[in-house]
Amino acid sequence: MLILLNKWRDRMKEKIKNFIGYIKCKIYKISIGKKIYLGSRTKIVNGKNIKFENDIQIRPDCFISCNDNSYISLKNGCDIGTRSRIISGKKIILEEDVLTGPNVYISDQDHKYQDVNTSIKKQGIVIKDGSGIKIGKGSWIGTNSVIIGNIEIGKGCVIGANSVVTKNIPDYCVVAGSPARIIKRYNFDNKKWERVKNG
Repeated sequence: MLILLNKWRDRMKEKIKNFIGYIKCKIYKISIGKKIYLGSRTKIVNGKNIKFENDIQIRPDCFISCNDNSYISLKNGCDIGTRSRIISGKKIILEEDVLTGPNVYISDQDHKYQDVNTSIKKQGIVIKDGSGIKIGKGSWIGTNSVIIGNIEIGKGCVIGANSVVTKNIPDYCVVAGSPARIIKRYNFDNKKWERVKNG
């Protein structure tokens, strides 16, 4: 009997969580699928330019922002860690089942700093030519990582904690460092992750 009660309680919690996520997304005008969790104190800017597919988890204290001419798309099963930031000046796409740890920063824009006679704070932002950011299906972005610029990260990649990614990463690679470099690749012939020399 106790097991049945616990299962019922868990189902009710899940339904309440999804209902609250649905209401919050409607308030922010986000295009959504089913089963959306939007954590407490998460802030959304320009929700009308954001699309969440199904089974999306946005943990507490996140910040997700688009400008008027950009968009963000999170495909089925994405899970965004606590206190993460996703800021789009052009386009950011996270494919199915992308997982991020806490405190991850993803942005396709940067601050201007060309004029040394004006504080950087007052120079605004720059959106470089390119296609924005795309993170491939099933990739995992480690805690405190930064992904910035016009970058494509392949599917099945692991971005080590505290990494700074500024260049494209092929499918099935492990990268780490600042700037991040490839340290392992998956070998489909022997079905093992292999270390990369001079990555």
